Amino acid sequence: MVRGIKVQKIKLKKDPHRTHSSTQWLRRQLVDPYALKAKKEGLRCRASYKIMEIDAKFNIFKNGQNVMDLGAAPGGWSEYVIQKNKTGKVIAIDLLEIEPIKGVLFQQGDFTDPKMQDWLTENIGQADVIMSDIAPNTSGVQSADHLRLMAILDEIIQFTDLHLKVGGILVAKTFRGGTSQNLLEQLKQKFKTVKHFKPESSRKDSVEMFVVCMGKK
Repeated sequence: MVRGIKVQKIKLKKDPHRTHSSTQWLRRQLVDPYALKAKKEGLRCRASYKIMEIDAKFNIFKNGQNVMDLGAAPGGWSEYVIQKNKTGKVIAIDLLEIEPIKGVLFQQGDFTDPKMQDWLTENIGQADVIMSDIAPNTSGVQSADHLRLMAILDEIIQFTDLHLKVGGILVAKTFRGGTSQNLLEQLKQKFKTVKHFKPESSRKDSVEMFVVCMGKK
């Protein structure tokens, strides 16, 4: 239980246009203590607490850094970072539009698109930190979802080769059990330290974890 948040039972009105999965997601959101806490504290989403915990654990963000947020919508991670990074640059990228965040430069698009990568090079060069909370739309088949996420993580690793400074940090979503052995070996070759971490704000029934890679070689 999140301190100061009282969760009450919620009964949803029937909506013939809402799918079963959408109903389940909505019901979970309405009683989720971190979603309620985010609303109470004026944050964009419950995911804000995940990056707070990751930062508290690994001391990642400092003033003056260049930070790239891949898959930024709805913007909770960028919103947190810009509060600690007043003089650096924070660039957020997502396929979806997000509400503007003061101090954050947002570009809508796919981070793997060569045109987007050219734009990043022109606007920020290389980053001190690259972070990603990207996850594929889940199918319910854990093995298939894991493969999709590993494919995304592979693209992010390739992205860091071009856009992360030597000594830089990568934070990216993965699933319980960690990254695949091949990707894990890649990360260990590219970074001095590679750790897995599951924030308390991740739902207990969620298989998500985060891989934190520090000290790009």
